[in-house]
Amino acid sequence: MSNKDGVVKKIEVQLLHENLRIIIEDARKNPVINSELAAIKEIIESIDFSFADSDDIRIIEKTALSIMASVGCMLKSGLHHLRQNEDIDVTRYFMGYIFEPEFYDEEEFREYIK
Repeated sequence: MSNKDGVVKKIEVQLLHENLRIIIEDARKNPVINSELAAIKEIIESIDFSFADSDDIRIIEKTALSIMASVGCMLKSGLHHLRQNEDIDVTRYFMGYIFEPEFYDEEEFREYIK
């Protein structure tokens, strides 16, 4: 939720397939997108595979692939010409141009990869 200035009060996401509920509250009243991005980064960076209860030796790669496919799904909302593509293919397309130095060296993007 946000007020008329776009400041966060409380964001709640409920994932029913895993009986998981995530609540994001930003006490600093940052814009919604900043709070969501900070929460997503924190969750991804907190994944600790040393406690994975799986004998699968490729669990890290599979988890990363799943996260990257989710990124592709998110990107489809803004890359309308790729909506018919598989999520992971959208991510691959995005990665193709995002890693060009002239793109990510721009100051407005550098702050997002710190």
